[in-house]
Amino acid sequence: MHTMMGNDKSTMIRFRLQFFLWLGLLVECIVKGTPTYVVVEMSMDWHDAKTECESRSGKLAEIHSQAEQNEIEPLLPSGSYWIGVNDMNDEDRFEYATGGRITYNNWDDGQPNNFLNQDCVVLQGESGSWNDDWCNVDSSGAVCDITS
Repeated sequence: MHTMMGNDKSTMIRFRLQFFLWLGLLVECIVKGTPTYVVVEMSMDWHDAKTECESRSGKLAEIHSQAEQNEIEPLLPSGSYWIGVNDMNDEDRFEYATGGRITYNNWDDGQPNNFLNQDCVVLQGESGSWNDDWCNVDSSGAVCDITS
């Protein structure tokens, strides 16, 4: 019986240690401002999508790397979802919604094509590829970045 208690106590100590290690990693992630991506499934245009993300204390997702792209893709159902990229200010010079030229892209074949002046960017749920689209048409929703 004493041995069993010793094992239980040892298990409890290991559990507490693992919990505090996990908690420490969680706190580190929050302090560093790790992005948390949320897919909002609601028919809306780019401007409404931007407003929707801001109402959730976030912004439209601005993808800066393949790692960020990989983090978002599994969250997407089929459809097209607005992200925080556009070329409204200067045609064919794509920028993040918060400013600055894009540093990463995942354009679909033949994109961006600026067909009849498409200025905003959607992320395709089926392929994860990017496509330029008209800012004032409704898509399936938006990808928001709710950074802690």
